[in-house]
Amino acid sequence: MTKTAFLHLDVHTEYSLGESIVRVKELAKTAKSMLMPAVAMTDRSNLYGGIKFIRACTDYGVKPLLGVDVEVMEENGMPQGRLILLCRNNAGYRHVCELLTNAYTLDADSATVAVGFNELSKGCGDLIAISPSIDGAIGKLICLGKSDQAEAIADKFSYIFPNAFYLEITRTNRRGEGEYESKVLQLAFERKIPLVAGNAVRFLNRDDFTGHDIRVCIDEGNVLQDPRRVRRYTDQQYFKTQLEMAALFNDVPSALENTLEIAKRCNVFLEMGKIYMPMY
Repeated sequence: MTKTAFLHLDVHTEYSLGESIVRVKELAKTAKSMLMPAVAMTDRSNLYGGIKFIRACTDYGVKPLLGVDVEVMEENGMPQGRLILLCRNNAGYRHVCELLTNAYTLDADSATVAVGFNELSKGCGDLIAISPSIDGAIGKLICLGKSDQAEAIADKFSYIFPNAFYLEITRTNRRGEGEYESKVLQLAFERKIPLVAGNAVRFLNRDDFTGHDIRVCIDEGNVLQDPRRVRRYTDQQYFKTQLEMAALFNDVPSALENTLEIAKRCNVFLEMGKIYMPMY
């Protein structure tokens, strides 16, 4: 392939416990082998693997895109849905670190690590936001038949992140994706919100699905053969090649192209090998 057609921006790694079995070094190596010049790490509510990710990408000559998948909290304190935040620069990285620190420390009584709309807006100019398909606040509302509320949330995110908010579409055969896509395409058209293709990557190879399923069962305390357990993942959530993604989204090429545009806008440079002591 002579021209890059797609980059993965929705990837959880081993640092998203119970959700992913993607090893950081293997992620960078796989992106390099598939001729992807950049790849994102968007773990659930943490940046623990950030430095390891940057070093691995540097070793393989792949541009690291630092991000995080956070839970957004309503004004009444109730979790609303998830949002992917990608750091556009070092200031964005610091803002994400501050968001996560506050989420873990300021509301110690809460069982859910979440951030509010007010906190999001403080450093919005240094971040790119992606509503992650059916897992996002907009996707959940659409799947519940609450299109009006979904539109209101989309308007709010578009206001908070001007020219930096995207709606993700995925085609991984998960329940609700078809209904979500039909309505989110209309929403994107009416609100002029750009789309971005994703695959909600939770393992690298399709053959890894069984191992991932076992990991999920261990985390949730379920038995693998239990027919009653909720299956939130499919065998399609692997690190697909550019050709596979191009074929999957050949009817919405702009969603593929936007992954490249987002990667161009994200440039975080961290100084390695230097010790930074906390300011007390």
